[in-house]
Amino acid sequence: MNPSQRLITGVSTIKLTKEEKVILQDIQPGGVILFGRNIDSQQQLADLIFEIFDILENPLIAVDQEGGRVARLREIGVEPPSALELCTHGNIDHITKHGKLTGQLLRVWNINLDLCPVVDLSYEGDLYNSLKNRTWGKDFETVTQNAQAFITGLRKSNILSCVKHFPSYSFAKIDPHHQLPEIKLTCEEMRKSHWQPYIQLKDKYDSIMVGHAHYPHLDDSRDPSSLSKKINSYIREDIGFQGVVISDDLDMGAIIENYDYSQAVDKALKAGNDLLLLCHQFDKLELAAKAAHEQPKAENEASLQRIANILRRISPFKPTDFSEVDKINDEIFELRASLVGHEQAKMHSLEDANRSPVEDF
Repeated sequence: MNPSQRLITGVSTIKLTKEEKVILQDIQPGGVILFGRNIDSQQQLADLIFEIFDILENPLIAVDQEGGRVARLREIGVEPPSALELCTHGNIDHITKHGKLTGQLLRVWNINLDLCPVVDLSYEGDLYNSLKNRTWGKDFETVTQNAQAFITGLRKSNILSCVKHFPSYSFAKIDPHHQLPEIKLTCEEMRKSHWQPYIQLKDKYDSIMVGHAHYPHLDDSRDPSSLSKKINSYIREDIGFQGVVISDDLDMGAIIENYDYSQAVDKALKAGNDLLLLCHQFDKLELAAKAAHEQPKAENEASLQRIANILRRISPFKPTDFSEVDKINDEIFELRASLVGHEQAKMHSLEDANRSPVEDF
């Protein structure tokens, strides 16, 4: 048993440094999450992912490949349609195709965990909370239908999905990348609406991501949801989901502005998160591993078993076929062009979202 498998780390740039290789080999975290800073060219990305597979045993390779501005692979390909573009111009078949093409692309790259779909309900569409253009509808019926279509397409390629951001921060007025939002919805309001996609799709998705916000009516401590055992209990008891729970990035301002690093990792593990995202401070991975190894043996074993269960559903490593990458990118372009026109489809959406304060190391 290796409790460090409960950690997913970011790495600094387009190639593993000597120090990163040594630490990854020694700690053996559960996987690596990729960002734009890790992607420069097709050959470079293939080499980086091969390096990770060479060092880590059966790793999770995670990415945020939603569509629109949140699509890391657009750095070396084309931008997939956003949730807003699909909902505005498309239909359910377009969303299923989007999921299918996303899954095919990730499979060719040996990326096996897509940290989406977002199932937060849209609220006016443009609160300053990082959700703009990423949501699938204003009511839970629409969100559930659209998210299921995307997941159905994704699963055809054995790509793991992750619904987010539990318990929901649709009403957050500030962005947790920089500060901790407070959301005053009651438990009953959550159950009737915001939690319905999680409940109705619990047999479809592979994991749930817990976001960073304070919910005074759900937990009367001041702890954010990602560090709250009470919030985590709603996933098991109210949602009825017994699979993998993932914390949002613990390097976000909502956490680092309020907690010591080791304290945050310890609380996130004790809260019941099976996997922790540690995206931007690789130099603290050893501290996180120490905290993981100090958790009660029974809790580590339960989380590692849930992680092992999803690892059985991913495909083995296969060398990247660049001609297949190009073919899938062409299909993604045609899908977006059918929604917004060829000229707009050539353009990247404006990257206007907040970033974690430590994202650039």
